[in-house]
Amino acid sequence: MKPWKVIAAALVIFLAGMASGAFAAHLYRAKTRHTAHTGPGGMPATPPLAQRYDFLRRLGERLNLSQAQREHIDGLIGESQNRMRDLWKPVESPAREELRRLRKAIEAELTPDQRRRYETLQKPRTNRVADPASGRRRDARADRPVDGPATNWPATALTPAAPAAPAARYTAKPGCVVTIDGTSTIHDWTTKGQIIGGFFELEPEFLTDKSLKSVKSLNTAGTAPKAEVKIPVKSLKSQTLVGASKMDEIMQEAMRMKENPDIKYVLKEMKIKGDVPASGSPVKFDTKGELAISGVTNTIDMEVTLQRLADDKIKFSATKQLKMTDYKITPPTPKIPGMSFIKTGDDVTVKFEWLLAGSESQASP
Repeated sequence: MKPWKVIAAALVIFLAGMASGAFAAHLYRAKTRHTAHTGPGGMPATPPLAQRYDFLRRLGERLNLSQAQREHIDGLIGESQNRMRDLWKPVESPAREELRRLRKAIEAELTPDQRRRYETLQKPRTNRVADPASGRRRDARADRPVDGPATNWPATALTPAAPAAPAARYTAKPGCVVTIDGTSTIHDWTTKGQIIGGFFELEPEFLTDKSLKSVKSLNTAGTAPKAEVKIPVKSLKSQTLVGASKMDEIMQEAMRMKENPDIKYVLKEMKIKGDVPASGSPVKFDTKGELAISGVTNTIDMEVTLQRLADDKIKFSATKQLKMTDYKITPPTPKIPGMSFIKTGDDVTVKFEWLLAGSESQASP
């Protein structure tokens, strides 16, 4: 690549970073100065990912975005981060080399004591602690107020920061299956659906670390990947040979489908259960999340199995016992001509296989 192209690309990225940084600072300065960034489930996030979650959360609060809008906008932001990463690739190496030369030149101007202090300033900042005298939070490493002057100015002021690797994001694809098995006074019954929407997102280390040891959201207490699931109630179909459409109507009415057209699930906790195979698949997890059915939301525990498939695809599967009445659903008692009322049992068994695929940028070499 010609030198002028490298310089031009670096300048464009640098100016874009300055503009976006100024906008973010203006919009969030008052509330983010003393607030640590967190991702889904309280997961500590890297700066680009933290800004993404924080921006989306505040945008949702200020504009009253619907859940569908939040999901779509989140996807747009993730795609943009992937494109920015590709823009950075051609100039990353010469930019880092220039930064290395700058640091060496600065070190040559310093005394031995100043060099030791300078090396300390280049290290990542540690946790911030409260100053008992002033009440202000301080940087435990540099022992200075958090909002004091930046000391690692060569990296932040003279060069554009390299963007962190984008989060590993998987979206639902055709091939999903969900079944609900129940009982009644005349026979057992099954309802089946083939639409499970939603997404699963976590740190990029998930893509390369088959052991999952470096994926913090799967190993650290109080953290979790970001995942949301949606199943249209209308997509669930009775598997009975006779009167299937009538059974569907009865189920939809019992689930108050008009007011609550979707079954929704939001992941809150996800931790590895047992050993992880050397191949990275299958892996079991203990999970906790919020399940919303018929307008009622309950927190449920569930053991889930993850399988890594070809072409950057993954599949989650699980079985969960539920009670209709926990979601204020009255077990149906339909009347069939020539027969007495049918009584439906309260307990149901839900089984699912959720197929997802990574973005094209993740799958490409």
